[in-house]
Amino acid sequence: SKEVYKDLTPSEFAAVLTAIISDESRLETTAKIKVNPAVDMALARIQKIAKRVFRLQREFDIDIPVAYSPVLSGLTQMWANGATWDEMREATDYDEGDVVRCLRRTVDICRQFLRAPNAPQDLIELCTNTELLLARDEVQEAF
Repeated sequence: SKEVYKDLTPSEFAAVLTAIISDESRLETTAKIKVNPAVDMALARIQKIAKRVFRLQREFDIDIPVAYSPVLSGLTQMWANGATWDEMREATDYDEGDVVRCLRRTVDICRQFLRAPNAPQDLIELCTNTELLLARDEVQEAF
């Protein structure tokens, strides 16, 4: 079976990563921003995998939450596609801090993939390009 990320652009990959690193279940409303069909398809595949993992964990009495929340995926894709911070603020009622934290966590997971031993070259390239799109302006951390 083909990896979920194989045919995704960096902005689509960013949206997918946000869903698997987010536990934004406390955010009740969905953002007004929708993801594109490629992201929808990838998220559907990931949701099936998450359900399978959850069932296996329950079967073996493992109590580790399976984080999956596509609530902010549309905003991440919008940011990765070059939206300004003002456009982001107009697109959602979410707290700016929540949005920045989510985007920074998505950047962080990209960086972790870059350091992962034996990561496939195509995944490394995708993470590099995704990080370049996300780590800018308000999201870029000052060191």
